[in-house]
Amino acid sequence: MRKKIKVLHLGYSDNYGGASIAMARINDALSLIDGIDSKIAVVTSSDNPKTICLSSGFLDKVWLYIRVRLAYKLVGLLQKTSNQSGRSINFFPSTVCKRLNKLDFDVLHLHWIANETIPFEDLQKIKRPIVWTFYDH
Repeated sequence: MRKKIKVLHLGYSDNYGGASIAMARINDALSLIDGIDSKIAVVTSSDNPKTICLSSGFLDKVWLYIRVRLAYKLVGLLQKTSNQSGRSINFFPSTVCKRLNKLDFDVLHLHWIANETIPFEDLQKIKRPIVWTFYDH
């Protein structure tokens, strides 16, 4: 019997925005392939019981809320523009990398990881192959 390849999809949310829809569709398609075990992990709360929530505790949720608001304010001060879309710098520390490294997967597929999902410096601490799909340009 062949070993299943375990794919973990990481996104900010599994129920908001185009990237989360694409992530769910890719996850569903991969789940149909024999030999692939595909799961989704997010930092926001999820209504889907199959989704892994990496900010499950009350303090994690409060810290995520604070990080996102502070990042938007900081970017607004540093980058003057008439464009009102939110920007994220993924600057503040989080526990996402530590939690990811405790999970059992072979490949990490990054989707939309803005909104302070994970600091970019932490990506090098993930000791498994990473695939990253960019939805916005």
